[in-house]
Amino acid sequence: MPKIIDHEEQRAELLDGAFDLFADQGYRAVSMRKLAGSLGVSTGTLYHYFGSKDDIFEQMVERLAQRDIFTAISAIPEDADTRLRLQLIFAWICANQAYLQRVLSLMFDFRRHRSDTAAEHLVEQAAQSYRLAFEEQVRPLGPEAWSLILGMLVGGQLEPGQANELGHLAALEALLASQLTPREA
Repeated sequence: MPKIIDHEEQRAELLDGAFDLFADQGYRAVSMRKLAGSLGVSTGTLYHYFGSKDDIFEQMVERLAQRDIFTAISAIPEDADTRLRLQLIFAWICANQAYLQRVLSLMFDFRRHRSDTAAEHLVEQAAQSYRLAFEEQVRPLGPEAWSLILGMLVGGQLEPGQANELGHLAALEALLASQLTPREA
């Protein structure tokens, strides 16, 4: 009896596995042949599921954003107040700091090697997905909350092994406290 393959599951596994290779070696250094070897499949299998390396990268970025947003937000109770929402988002960021630094580094690397409009759009679209999802959770604080969190990540304030979750959270809360009314806090 022939093996039954769930094509969506196979595609997802390939995309998940591609992240480590892209993050470790950089966008430019990765070829379809390297991807296939790293993933334990033939290049024909990759081309069966994806049109090109760019196609893999684009779908991988979309998948990462969707998965990250779902994971971070699913831990937030629906009845959580703004402060708790912010604390839980920040805790997720701190718990995933090494991974998020890899994602950011990969996106910067991608933009450095691809200066076309499509590459710019992909990076902007991924950043906007994260921003909109997190802003929705802390809406009373406005986009400033997202800007502060992104600035801390990009600025290297949450470097692996260096994060002081309580200290960073206290600083974040102090900066945002003036924007919360007692009802929102």
